[in-house]
Amino acid sequence: MDALEVIRQLEADAGLRAQLRAVLLGDGILELPELFRQFLETQARTEAHIGELAEAQRQLSAKVAEYVETTNRHLGVLDRDMAETKGSLLETKIGLDPRRFVPRRIATRVRVVSDERLDLLLGDLPADTAADVELADAFLDARLAEGDDVVLVVEAAGQAHVDDLERALRRAERLTHAGVATRAVVVSHLEPHQSVLAKAASLGVVVVGESRGLLTPEHPPVG
Repeated sequence: MDALEVIRQLEADAGLRAQLRAVLLGDGILELPELFRQFLETQARTEAHIGELAEAQRQLSAKVAEYVETTNRHLGVLDRDMAETKGSLLETKIGLDPRRFVPRRIATRVRVVSDERLDLLLGDLPADTAADVELADAFLDARLAEGDDVVLVVEAAGQAHVDDLERALRRAERLTHAGVATRAVVVSHLEPHQSVLAKAASLGVVVVGESRGLLTPEHPPVG
């Protein structure tokens, strides 16, 4: 059988061609197309799985971010509530024992201003101004170390901030416009930051610790 005859038989017999390929190429080569198809299917399933994992991670990250935001919001509300509670407790304590919160080197003869006297003090102020001043946490009659009689306009805070200083000063100044000698005082449950104490010194506002006496940037409380 010559070569042309062999070629004609191969062209006419697919089974013979397959047998020849197996002989020439080996089984490994013949399996490559099927292996490649299986590889493509596996790769497609892997990519789909990776996509599912990525989506699950995205959803988890969104839920974590939402949880953190909710937690921070609740903590912020809790912090504000705690600060308001501490301020309210301080206000009550000041009303019961005002001398405890005013160091003698600042003033003596400290006592709570009666409602009747406060009405008289506020009587010459415009109604809206009087309403603002009246929101101060305490009004105390006192005699300064220099000998002057004044009304201490007091703000109580869990921890004093600049807005507490400014509020106390504003109300004291408004009462001063009614002809009353005043001094702005902030009582703080926790020691304020040094920047707040420095601001108080620049504004002339007295800052007092709940049970530690006068606070200043140069002489913070010990203990």
